[in-house]
Amino acid sequence: MAINNSYPEIEVLDSGDLLLVSDISQDNSTKLVKIQTLANYIGSGGGGEGSGTVTSVDAIAGTGISVSGGPITTSGTITITNTAPNVTTNLSGQLTSTTVRINSSDGNDVTIDGATSSYAGVMTAADKTKLDGIDNNDYVRNTSDTFGTSAKITQIVTLTQTEYNGITPSSSTLYIIV
Repeated sequence: MAINNSYPEIEVLDSGDLLLVSDISQDNSTKLVKIQTLANYIGSGGGGEGSGTVTSVDAIAGTGISVSGGPITTSGTITITNTAPNVTTNLSGQLTSTTVRINSSDGNDVTIDGATSSYAGVMTAADKTKLDGIDNNDYVRNTSDTFGTSAKITQIVTLTQTEYNGITPSSSTLYIIV
């Protein structure tokens, strides 16, 4: 017997069409079942994980969502609607020397604090003053090495303090001690 692993797909089922199934109650024996027979079986609650009657269906929702049409006790439709779609938010800001406050017209305001060595944030007035104080000709400062204003960095090297202590620094190399 040849094994066929490919079957044609069909778009529309007819109640007389056959479906190939495996019956787990009979050692997975293969059977052909008519679509209508399967529909009747499912509709009668046969073989399911329980049975019973639903007497009422309803839904509830939180803020910004409305529910209508329930409870349903025989037949009907429950409609769930977003009652606050596409809310426009107008933003404005307040600046201090250490924070930026962003005000939202919907009340969800936020304050961004100044950056620290541990966390990102806004540049404070003190940070800006310090940045402005850096001489344009003196980008690299090192307490133990002297770089002239004409020094050009052509290489960047990361190393430990111990490794750095064992070399003769080059004026064209930026050493980053990790």
